[in-house]
Amino acid sequence: EKLYREAIMLEPSHPLLRRNLARLYHEQHDKAIKVFEMDLASEAKGAGRKAEEQYRAAIDLCSASGSGPKELIAGFVLNLASLVISLPMGCRWEEGLELFRGALEADPTCVEASLGVASILYDRHGVLAE
Repeated sequence: EKLYREAIMLEPSHPLLRRNLARLYHEQHDKAIKVFEMDLASEAKGAGRKAEEQYRAAIDLCSASGSGPKELIAGFVLNLASLVISLPMGCRWEEGLELFRGALEADPTCVEASLGVASILYDRHGVLAE
């Protein structure tokens, strides 16, 4: 970088020097973006694991005690399903599908769960309906 800047000071109208310096900066930019994305993905995955743990604990508590309205349990399962299919959590499509189906069992009127099932079946299996 320093050599290119010095060369440009000597030859300010030389386009290839400027292009090469631009390429160098561009590579630094791309590398910084990749590092940022990796750090961000790692942070997102860590928070996602904690969220998954808490959703599963809430579902287990409601299931064990048999307490709580069906809509509440369906909401927990729906949130967990949405989480596990996310990119930072590994796009766990089959697990998400089963969770969306579980939310539908808990609350057959849950539109979000119906859409989740339909979306995964179509996008991942080419199936329009069950």
